[in-house]
Order: sequence, then structure tokens, then C-alpha cells
Amino acid sequence: MRGLVRKILFCVVLVAVCCSGFGQAYIPMPLAPGAVWRYRTIEIESSMTITDFMLFIDGTDTVSLGNTYRVIKARNKVMTYPIGTFVPIEPDTATNTDVYFGAIREVGKKVYQLGIINENLLFDFNAQIGDSVPSYGGRKRVTGIDSVLVSGVFHKRYLTADAGYQVIEGVGSNRGLIPGLNDGSGLINFYCFSYDAVLYKPDTSIPCTYIYPLMYESGVVSVASTARIEIIPNPATDIVHIATSSIYSTQIEIYNSIGREVLKTEILGKYEFNTIGWAKGIYYVRFIGDGLGSRVENLILN
Repeated sequence: MRGLVRKILFCVVLVAVCCSGFGQAYIPMPLAPGAVWRYRTIEIESSMTITDFMLFIDGTDTVSLGNTYRVIKARNKVMTYPIGTFVPIEPDTATNTDVYFGAIREVGKKVYQLGIINENLLFDFNAQIGDSVPSYGGRKRVTGIDSVLVSGVFHKRYLTADAGYQVIEGVGSNRGLIPGLNDGSGLINFYCFSYDAVLYKPDTSIPCTYIYPLMYESGVVSVASTARIEIIPNPATDIVHIATSSIYSTQIEIYNSIGREVLKTEILGKYEFNTIGWAKGIYYVRFIGDGLGSRVENLILN
């Protein structure tokens, strides 16, 4: 019996040792369409100017310095209010057209941002405790490495000598994609990262809302709208059925999470389409037609 107990204990120890030899799988940065980092800035002079903006990967490349980079674009919504006004974060239409913000690439677990004459290191996921990593206002020493749960998956997290700054695999940092944007002054706040089904919010009380492209009338409903709309099933996995009770032809426009149109058609009554090959996440279905006005509904793909 004692011999059996020793063998069991030996096997348990062996399994523990073997498992410890396997490091957590590396999660690369999502340099693909659908990756979005959202921020809010506040400027106070005679009034309060609030800008909700997002940085997103638009799916195009640029070549510079002999390297290929993924293009980052910015989309924003600018609002002006009296000083002291509480302004909630809500979905709305952009006030400007999308603009080029920069470009990044990842190689060897390092993420670089394209500069004017060279490239700047944004994140180094090879870092060990005691190493210094880029941060806002300079570099910070790594004081610990652990994991944080993001949408059900553990991402490696690098803690630094600045308790307010952390670096997270597959996300960037707790201050957003470009650490230098947020210097900790409080005038600019990073509030959400999303990529398909992945969602990271430093402050879980703040919603992760979308800014629609310029000239896109989000959430507008005609007062004369009486027709019913059905999207079945929702959430969906492959086949989606859409139905309206309108007796008129209805235009359907479907946009992905960064505002790219993925489907546009006209229907009369019922319509069925296949989403196989579409990325998981939230899509925006816009209905336009007599008896419907202009409505936007969410479609979730699992």
C-alpha cells in the first residue's frame, strides 16, 4: 500500500512539473479588421469640448522602411457643452470622416508604430521581471507578470512600477493601443477594446459603444414607423432569417463592428442569408423603407 501511495505521489509531482514546463500560449495583437480601441477626451476653455473617438484597424497595409505595417484609422464624434455637464457615452454618428492615424506591425512578439524617420517600439511581450517597457512619458520597469481574464481567455499581463500602467497580450495596455496618447492626466481616457467576441474594459461600468461612420444615421426611427421587424435567430451562427410586416420594399444594409458594409439588398417581406465565413461579433442591420422609416438593429454572431 505504501508503495502504491509513493507511486501516486510521484505521478502527481511529475505531472505538475511537466505542466509547469508549458508556458501560456502567446496571444498576438489583433492586427485585423474588427480591432477597435475607444477613447474619450475632454478639453475645457470657455466651454467643455468632449471627443469620443476610436482607433481601428481598417484592413489595409502600407510599406515603409522596408517593412509592411497595418494602417490605423481614427473616427471621432465631437460635442460641445457647458462646463460641468454630464455627457454619457452613447452610440452616435461621427462628426468627421475617417482619417489616417498611423500604422503598426508585430514581429517577434514586439509591436512597432511607424514614425516619420523610423519606427517606435510600443510593446515588448518578451519582457521579463526587471526589464523596462515603453510607456507614456518614457519607460516603466516590469515588477510582475500574471494573467487577466478577457472574455473567458487568460491573457498574460505585465505589471509595472507605475501601478496605473499595465501591458496585456492581445490588447495593448490598460491605457489603450498607443500608451503615449494617455499620459495619466485624466483629460483623455481609454475605455474599451473590442475585437470580434473579445472585450476588455478597464472600467466595467463604462459601456463599449460604437461610433457610426459620418453620414450614417444611427438609430433613427420614423415617428410613422409601425411595421414589425424580426431577426431570427439572434444570436446566430450560420443562417439568419429577416422578416418585416411592411407591405413595401425594404432596403437592408449590414455593417460590421468597424462600419464596413458586408451586405446590402432589398427585400419584400422575408429574406434569408448565410453568415458562414463572417467574423464573430456584433453587426448593425439597418432597415430603410416606407412604413419602417430608418431603423438600426443589432445582430450578434457566435
